[in-house]
Amino acid sequence: MLREVYEETWLELSSLAYIKLFQRYFKYKWENITLEMYYVKYARKPKIILSGEHSNYIWLSPNKSLEMNLVEDLDNIIKEIYSL
Repeated sequence: MLREVYEETWLELSSLAYIKLFQRYFKYKWENITLEMYYVKYARKPKIILSGEHSNYIWLSPNKSLEMNLVEDLDNIIKEIYSL
């Protein structure tokens, strides 16, 4: 996970800097997806440098994320995690 975060965002995390919240498996169209969510606390928003696989990102609150067109069932997972 640490290597993947760094490859996608250039954020460096130590193995002590995050807490794994959960892991869920679900199907999206024809794919099986594993979703893992981690908690990382920063004193201020870090500078993100995206890999070539991505074109943009946005920081959202859980409530605001529910207003977006998300992967099927992700809204239910967000509601479960944040008791919404």
